[in-house]
Amino acid sequence: TIKELNAKMKARGLDNLQVATCKRRRRTLQNRGYSSNYRQKKTLPRLQDEIATVKAESAKELAKLRAELAEKTEECDRLKAQNEEVMKKAVDLALSACGSLWRE
Repeated sequence: TIKELNAKMKARGLDNLQVATCKRRRRTLQNRGYSSNYRQKKTLPRLQDEIATVKAESAKELAKLRAELAEKTEECDRLKAQNEEVMKKAVDLALSACGSLWRE
């Protein structure tokens, strides 16, 4: 506390100029602390807004990518089914061609 500080300075036998310098220095440091706290509190909402914006953009992009993934998965499944059909037709055609060769 201030009373303790004044008592300690008086006990050390500091002259008035040294006491004034010490008090001025203490006050300067306190003001720096107050200023620093104010700047931090002032920038915090701005940073929170930026974080919220980035989060919203990320959520939109994630939804878009998920939709794209679902679309590509459906396309892949469709192409696999088509491939299976073509392969079955090719096998059937090959078997029928072989069968006709054996008959001749």
